[in-house]
Amino acid sequence: MGTDIVRYDIWGQDILIANAMESEGVKGHINVSESTKDLLERTNRGMYKFEPHKVVEMEKIESKVPCYLLYSNQNYEEY
Repeated sequence: MGTDIVRYDIWGQDILIANAMESEGVKGHINVSESTKDLLERTNRGMYKFEPHKVVEMEKIESKVPCYLLYSNQNYEEY
């Protein structure tokens, strides 16, 4: 039973960016892109702090993604 294995490979710009960001991450920290940082700042004002980390360069897609380390804002109070 089940002699054939179905495998899927997903490739594209988003996957390349995610892989590059994961490779440049810091153990025990959350590494987010600038667009994710902007979204979190708009939707969860004051809940998170961000520390500039590095710019991840992806030559294959000729793109650079500024990255930030994400931290919980301990002083955050939900109203």
